[in-house]
Amino acid sequence: MSYLFLACSVILSFVFGMSSASKLGRSAFRDFVASAGPLKILPRSLRPLASRVVVSSEIALTVVLLVGAGSAALPALVPVAVVALTAAAALLLVFTVAIVATLRRGGQQACRCFGAKATPLGPAHVVRNVLLLAVALAGLVAVIATEPSVEPGGAVLAGVAGLVVGLLVTRFDDLTDLFGTPEISARGR
Repeated sequence: MSYLFLACSVILSFVFGMSSASKLGRSAFRDFVASAGPLKILPRSLRPLASRVVVSSEIALTVVLLVGAGSAALPALVPVAVVALTAAAALLLVFTVAIVATLRRGGQQACRCFGAKATPLGPAHVVRNVLLLAVALAGLVAVIATEPSVEPGGAVLAGVAGLVVGLLVTRFDDLTDLFGTPEISARGR
């Protein structure tokens, strides 16, 4: 189970890291605020502040998840891992609720979660976030339920698996364009 926890931590830290990195820089952040930030649920005057909070939270979670991943080998870091995975689950829940609320209002905002791609939000984004929420909860259960103990080879394998899954998640819109129906793919352009 420590390997499951480690893989979940790497997945989430990669996803939050790539998400925050894609919003850094003046024009990238301006595009994020204008397109999704945060999904036009808040009044226009609060969107830049809320967007800064989102990016800051993603950066902080990236770091805390990586530190917490050390609890796979160091029992003293287990509380950090619990806090990190709980915070990741909470943020993912907020994101998911915001997307659902936007979709229910008929919003067609672009999802710039991972950069310049301007695919409109849709049910697939809700599914992606629910799966990431499941990853956070699985990692939380794994870190609470097991004694920290990993072998170096297993830790490397869990880390690489987490990176691969994280990469797939961050390329989600491209994958849905590639494997989606032509009607869905055309709508995202």
